Amino acid sequence: MKTLLIVLLLDPTIFAPAGVSYYAQKADWDTSQVFFQHGWVEANPSFTLSRQPFSAPISHKAGMRIINKWSVETLMWSSLHNTGSYILTAYLTSYQPNHKKLIKVISWSERIIFASIITYYTSSAHFHQASLNRKMAKEYGY
Repeated sequence: MKTLLIVLLLDPTIFAPAGVSYYAQKADWDTSQVFFQHGWVEANPSFTLSRQPFSAPISHKAGMRIINKWSVETLMWSSLHNTGSYILTAYLTSYQPNHKKLIKVISWSERIIFASIITYYTSSAHFHQASLNRKMAKEYGY
């Protein structure tokens, strides 16, 4: 159990999705602020006062609380997934000791694939929106 805890604390496939997700969402939120200061509305209902799309945005601080919450949830899902993966890997290697290396390679591959998918799912749209926000802010002279 102690070894599992140490491995989990050092495994980048746990922390990377949450870190990248946080960075992407923060970039999106931060680059949106200049538009809100000029009267624009927020399309994402999670970040509006009315909880309706295309409405007045919540404060920057309130938005950061939501982003922090979502990043912690991503970290939780990564931790839960990897814990299950490590337990299954330990069981399979004890059950099939002649195939330890194969089982570990498959386990690592699966964790990397999961981390990649969850990172893409939680980050790609935010990176894209932050890029658009920067471009539009420059075009509008903000």
